[in-house]
Amino acid sequence: MLDYILPLITLVAGGGASWLIFFRKERRIKEADTRSAEIDTEKQAYEFHSQELQDAYTKILELQDIVDTERNKWISLAKEITELKVALLREEERREIAEFNMCTIKFCERRVPPRTRETLEQK
Repeated sequence: MLDYILPLITLVAGGGASWLIFFRKERRIKEADTRSAEIDTEKQAYEFHSQELQDAYTKILELQDIVDTERNKWISLAKEITELKVALLREEERREIAEFNMCTIKFCERRVPPRTRETLEQK
């Protein structure tokens, strides 16, 4: 009888062990599939964010070019305004000198002999 019980116990124990091994294997496969799906999702998110970052960087460069262009326009306009102001001041100075030289009243205390071109160019 012991001859029958021992193989039966061995069969039951072997079947239980294989059953346990089978479920562990299935659990590992499911965990691996889950981890693989998570890695794929993370990869897609990384690629999406990388593309978004690249698009944002490109947009920033475009905006910086626009800002640089506008800044250069403002600088050139400021230089032009400064040059025009200097020209205006020179013209006003010339006009004042011309008006000063136009004094026609005889015996005027403020009258001086007319200035020559050489004295005007030296100033």
